[in-house]
Amino acid sequence: MILVGGFGEVGMPLRLVEALSRQAVRDLTLVSNNAGTGKKGLSLYPLTAPRCVATVFTDLGVFDCGEGAFFARELAPGVSKEHVTRITEGRVEFP
Repeated sequence: MILVGGFGEVGMPLRLVEALSRQAVRDLTLVSNNAGTGKKGLSLYPLTAPRCVATVFTDLGVFDCGEGAFFARELAPGVSKEHVTRITEGRVEFP
């Protein structure tokens, strides 16, 4: 399990994330207040593509990582599908 602070890139352990992406680590759980935008932050690093991270807990909800998409398991109170889709650069599928 990786617990990551918020406040944009300031609270993110980017060197740790880079190192993990080079290792044969699999099925980690990532807990983050802010997982990035797709261009900066944790989502820039290739943790989900090689299945290093299996599940992400964010301020938006809980997401499982799959082939080319995030699968919303549960959205946080007050968060809509439309909001998640609008601010997420990756593909998100909802139940």
